[in-house]
Amino acid sequence: MYSFPDDLHTQTPKEQLSALAQEYLEAIRPYLNQMREITDLYEQRPEDSVRIEAGHHRLDELCRTDERERTHDAIDDALGLVVPKNDCDFLVYELLRQSANSYEECWVLTDWEDNITPPLPVAVRHLIGQAVVRSPEIQNVADRAHWLDHENESAPR
Repeated sequence: MYSFPDDLHTQTPKEQLSALAQEYLEAIRPYLNQMREITDLYEQRPEDSVRIEAGHHRLDELCRTDERERTHDAIDDALGLVVPKNDCDFLVYELLRQSANSYEECWVLTDWEDNITPPLPVAVRHLIGQAVVRSPEIQNVADRAHWLDHENESAPR
């Protein structure tokens, strides 16, 4: 049985935020998989403009799926206009923990960059550090945002 880290406290029930992160990632995965496929195609066969264009068309369709919009709205509703920092930290933790691969981790860190604000709980900093090791290209984002600076570590509450 999974237990949540001790240094992550929330106002919203953790189980609810964890389920929301899971739904969000499941809804966004087809989009991310398509984006990764297009990136790979650009790198491996840049002359294949027909497949690249078809991939972009599919990406556009996936961007507007009902499920993706529903989960995006659910996150907005769950967090409300005034997002408690603890809830946001926990949601980022769960998004990183439940990411299926390093591509998803990088997407979470770049897409949620504005919501990841120091000081960060140790558990969140640890997952960000692991993501940086797996994908060194995200290091500049982590450095710019000061996510891994030790003085930006929040004390357990």
